[in-house]
Amino acid sequence: MDASERINISFALSLSAFLSSAYALVHLLLTDSAGISFDYAIWISFFFSVLSTYLEVKKFFTKPLPSTILFEITGSFLSISGRIGSIIANRVFEVGYFFPLFGSYYNTLGIELSLLVIIGSFLVFFPSLIHAIKGDVISFYSEPNIEVSFSTIKHFWVNSVAFFSNRLILIALISGVFAFLFRFYPEITYGSWLIGWDTPEYVAHLEDFAAKLNPFTSYYWQGGMRHIPPMLDLLLSPFALIGKAYGIFKIYPSFAFGALASLSSIIAYKLYNVKPKGAIISGLFTSLFVLNLRISYDYQRQLLGSVFLLSFLLAAEMWRDDISISKAIALVALGVTASMSHEVVGFAVFVSSIALFLVSFKSRSLYGAASSLLIAVSSFFLEAWYWSGVVSYAPSIGYLPVGIVPSSYGIDAPLVLSYLIAGMGIAIPFSLYTMNKHPKLLINVSTIALLLAGISPLLAPSTSVTTWYRFLIGASPLVSTLSAVGAVESLRDWRALIAFFVIFSLPGLSFAYGYNLSTSYTRELTEFPYGLVPASADCGYLNVEKYFEENYSSKVPIIADPDIARYVHLAVRNPTPSELIWSYPSNSTFCYASSIYSEAFVVTRYDIASMNSICISSYTLEENIKGVGSSIYIYKISFENETNKS
Repeated sequence: MDASERINISFALSLSAFLSSAYALVHLLLTDSAGISFDYAIWISFFFSVLSTYLEVKKFFTKPLPSTILFEITGSFLSISGRIGSIIANRVFEVGYFFPLFGSYYNTLGIELSLLVIIGSFLVFFPSLIHAIKGDVISFYSEPNIEVSFSTIKHFWVNSVAFFSNRLILIALISGVFAFLFRFYPEITYGSWLIGWDTPEYVAHLEDFAAKLNPFTSYYWQGGMRHIPPMLDLLLSPFALIGKAYGIFKIYPSFAFGALASLSSIIAYKLYNVKPKGAIISGLFTSLFVLNLRISYDYQRQLLGSVFLLSFLLAAEMWRDDISISKAIALVALGVTASMSHEVVGFAVFVSSIALFLVSFKSRSLYGAASSLLIAVSSFFLEAWYWSGVVSYAPSIGYLPVGIVPSSYGIDAPLVLSYLIAGMGIAIPFSLYTMNKHPKLLINVSTIALLLAGISPLLAPSTSVTTWYRFLIGASPLVSTLSAVGAVESLRDWRALIAFFVIFSLPGLSFAYGYNLSTSYTRELTEFPYGLVPASADCGYLNVEKYFEENYSSKVPIIADPDIARYVHLAVRNPTPSELIWSYPSNSTFCYASSIYSEAFVVTRYDIASMNSICISSYTLEENIKGVGSSIYIYKISFENETNKS
């Protein structure tokens, strides 16, 4: 394309932008409203103004910057600012909703900001007309020219990248701060409400732990007693001791999520030798991967375990060929800490430590073999302790700790396939590429082991793991990092990389900020909420907690609907499964309680009068708490059977 053709095209674009802006302005003045046609006109003006300026700058690259070209650059800046500003003002994107990008309606502020696009198109058109007629710019000063100015900006950018290239902590900080803010903003949006269905139970359990301060005993968890990995409680118990258990769970998930993204960047940079920009991209991939966001929703122990797992694998991969006694001690500390964080993470640590033992034994590394063997043994016994810790069965949730059980191939196998494809499908190809090109033994072994355990109902339904989806999601921080490394190395064209990044991040963006678009997607994933939101922002729950804080002192059993029982637990310390029964009211539940107690509280949304239970002799309505959509009733009931009462 020669110079005259480029001028003609740029002028045609600026003329089209000018006419579109003129139409938008006339439409606004005549109708006093901004509808779909107004928005399309603004979009056309925006795109054509910016493209025209780009072609003009490219043509007159050696001409002085203080010239008529400066008006075009200013006009494009105003168009970009006005377009972005009006999108924000019109609330096209806000927490919970993504509305159509094109054809949206405008509020008053959006209209005012869109006028910048119109002004910008005028500033682009008139200099472009002069250039088309004159064939050159009109200069005001002879220097600096455009090329020198852009070269200065480019030089500043290159120096900035060089500044980060040897400063790993800043790379990790950028990724971590982005992830923290991305995850924390929904917390701010919902005020004091905790995000996640299980999160109130984490608060109650932390307060139970603070009352006992014994990491190796059974604790009440969602209707049953079990051995719970204690590391999260050990780390957060100081906050519970000063009465801040509830508040810390507003901050901890975002903080841990930021640490996870930082570790992803460090692994990409240190182990896979990607450049600083690639390392930051790895952190962004991990921050926006929908499965990682799901972990941060209410898998709070697994989130902590993922942080320690990545720390352990990073250190083990870096040191495995030269393990001194100090490094061995650090590896043991990281490995055991990770295993004490979550059952699934303990499994991954056990597998990777066995691999490290074999490598160390082959290379005759005494410290490596001893430390990896100690980690493997510790992980094994911790897993055995978790598995044996189901003291009672919780009707609403079953058996939570991992174990080997038969599964229904007809039911579970399709769910596994959906989870694998819908959840991880986009990340798997580049992950496989990275695993093949950069065979990091411990990371590869851990990732493969978690994936195989996760798809066990598909491969071996007679001996599959319980809660298989927790293993698949346990691999997601590794998979997102591996995928980012593979994408950065394979997609040399930055436009292709950006396109892949946008597609990769769409499920996570919808889950965190636009869940009006994610409801159908998340239905394909087992135990997946529709968005990064509180389970229910119902003040009735808080009033239930307040009632039992003020009125409950004796060990009278409480039968509560599962969603309400979480908030009852906030008011009752260290209950037993017979004292806080997670169950909807039913005749069998009442008769079970009547065999032990003479009376009980019932907290439910159901009307007991309609049940006609043979085991209830009388009842009184203690409280009618108005909630969102329905009331929560608190009954005091007396049982018919008077034998074996305590």
